[in-house]
Amino acid sequence: MVPDEQIRKLTAEFNALRKSLKEQDKDVAHGHRLLKMLPEALTFHFGERRSDAAQLHFTPNRRFRPTTRESRVFRLWKATCGSTG
Repeated sequence: MVPDEQIRKLTAEFNALRKSLKEQDKDVAHGHRLLKMLPEALTFHFGERRSDAAQLHFTPNRRFRPTTRESRVFRLWKATCGSTG
């Protein structure tokens, strides 16, 4: 390969990598913003507790006012999670 072609190829690969990393950073930041909303968007309370297990219930917080289209999904979340030691 001619040196000029190698330089163009490396430059294109570098630019593609930079774009990919920017998109990843944007996705991570978006995820962090959504996770930070969880304590406000959902109401949590403990369910059944045993010596080696616990349940956590969460339901939508009726007072939560979503500020983005993505955060509206929290109004639909309702679940019970369990853990064992």
